[in-house]
Amino acid sequence: MDLSIKEVLPSQLSDCAEVIRESFAPVAKRFYLTELNCPTHTSFITTQRLIFESQNGVLMYALYADDKLSGFVGLDKREGYAVVEHLCVLPMLQRQGLGTRLLDFVTIKAGEMGYKKLSAGIIDADSELKCFYKKAGYCETENKELSHLPFTVCYLEKDI
Repeated sequence: MDLSIKEVLPSQLSDCAEVIRESFAPVAKRFYLTELNCPTHTSFITTQRLIFESQNGVLMYALYADDKLSGFVGLDKREGYAVVEHLCVLPMLQRQGLGTRLLDFVTIKAGEMGYKKLSAGIIDADSELKCFYKKAGYCETENKELSHLPFTVCYLEKDI
């Protein structure tokens, strides 16, 4: 499989939103998330939200497998650290190392920008995703109940 990761152009945000929604749909189903009980979850992301994030400095990268848009990751620059956003790969391509490739890519990008720490927030009960991040060198730092979310958020960090 021929893989490439490219910076997302504004004209590609709609296609990226579609890939993100499709990639996160199994998560929404597994944790009973709907647009009513969790409208801000990534599984319901809109093109408008990606446009807003892009205009507010989130760097966005798309993964192409054999020239087909197949994954996505955002890098949100904060004061002193960066946040991994919307990391995903289409369900039929998961468990093939593509998510790791995307995570490694943004880790290098963050390091090149001078960041020493990366952070991610996930559903605490998602043990498979938690294991993925821990395997990549992330450590749990905090669990938090947020009033607008029907699940506990687990924050993870990695020194780079």
